[in-house]
Amino acid sequence: MHSWEVLPSRPVHGLGEWWIGEWRMKLYAIACGPDRPRAELIDAAKRVTVARLMEGGGRRPKYKVGFVGVHDRTAANVVFVEWWAAKNKLKRFTYISPAAHPQTLRMAEPDGRVADLWDRHVRAFERKAWRNTVADPALPDVDAYFKLRCSTWT
Repeated sequence: MHSWEVLPSRPVHGLGEWWIGEWRMKLYAIACGPDRPRAELIDAAKRVTVARLMEGGGRRPKYKVGFVGVHDRTAANVVFVEWWAAKNKLKRFTYISPAAHPQTLRMAEPDGRVADLWDRHVRAFERKAWRNTVADPALPDVDAYFKLRCSTWT
């Protein structure tokens, strides 16, 4: 095995289902260390998520279903709010804050600097879960989608 094939473990934990009005979201926690993301970061993530969903991000999505990732990182915090805008389209918003100030989340510039391996792991899982339960089946099943959770927490 090459050294580049070994990545340090970073726990991903599904924090459950979250209803925000008519919206139904999965909530994920990703942490650099052994602990879950700080409570103040999760609270800040919920605040920006509610604000984003109430704005709707443009035209009204068909499903009002998506997921939120709260990533407590060493240098900066990252929160991604994503929802299925159509059967095969994902709407994405990313927020960042300095590690020491999780409550100051702000919209990230769309320059691709904030997505990392663990964020992409959650997104890949969600894409596959959506495809297998809603996008491809003859009888789409949103409840089946919500039964699937990405988790590596030990």
